[in-house]
Amino acid sequence: MMKNSKEIEANRDYAKKHYNNATKIIRTSNPFTYNAIEDYEPWRETEYDLPPKGREIIGFRTEWILEDYNPNGTRLCFYGDFGWTTARWCNDQDSWYTDNSEDDKDGKETIPTHWKPKPKHP
Repeated sequence: MMKNSKEIEANRDYAKKHYNNATKIIRTSNPFTYNAIEDYEPWRETEYDLPPKGREIIGFRTEWILEDYNPNGTRLCFYGDFGWTTARWCNDQDSWYTDNSEDDKDGKETIPTHWKPKPKHP
């Protein structure tokens, strides 16, 4: 039995409201629909919600958006005993660098404004 778009939307809304990390909630046999929720994980604001210490996460900050090599403005990050640590790509050197919030006075280089857990591997 195929679900119509209203049912799919209602299921998606229910899952977003009741599950923090919903994975593949809805499967349909209709090729014109899609999985309403697949690895849904909302962005969280670091001002109100910090990740567990030492857990690798995906961080975002608008100042990190660089059209050539970081158009999404995301970095691999973790929050620890000494603040934030982020990994960024240096295109000039063809290598990764890490930044620590202890060394960053205004936080624009290392402190994400939003974060979400890394997705689970396949």
